[in-house]
Amino acid sequence: MRIIYVSGGIFFLAMGILLFGLFGIDVPFSKKEEVVVKRVIDGDTIVVGFADGRNERVRLIGIDTPEKNECYFNESKRYLENILFGKKVTLVKDVTDRDTYERLLRSVFLENMHVEYYIAKMGYGKAYPFIPNTYFAREIKEAELYAQREGLGLWSACLNKIL
Repeated sequence: MRIIYVSGGIFFLAMGILLFGLFGIDVPFSKKEEVVVKRVIDGDTIVVGFADGRNERVRLIGIDTPEKNECYFNESKRYLENILFGKKVTLVKDVTDRDTYERLLRSVFLENMHVEYYIAKMGYGKAYPFIPNTYFAREIKEAELYAQREGLGLWSACLNKIL
């Protein structure tokens, strides 16, 4: 297991990876795809490579992270790069296939770790339900509330900014 050092949250990240690695998440979807993360565009968008050689942009569903020139953009992007770049991940389709920008809409799992959940739990992003893609919305919202209560990530660094 690779440990990623992030301010104020390494213990929770390590514990989360350990717990999800031991117990896992049963993902009840038949539409799962194994891909490799080729590039991280920002804290909620990645480019993945499929076995057939095509590359696709993927918008992680259920979360929203800061945009370029917003508070905590660099930290959110770096977090996603640290945990996903070059790794094999599982994409899980909920209801909608693509957004208006033609990006795939997917939940992302690294082994058994639900990536969007940890983005919210560590304070790198906020819950943002993509209706009707709300299968994991409750868990992500609970993770966001935890980060808010604990003052993690953008919830302490961006207090004077509009969230």
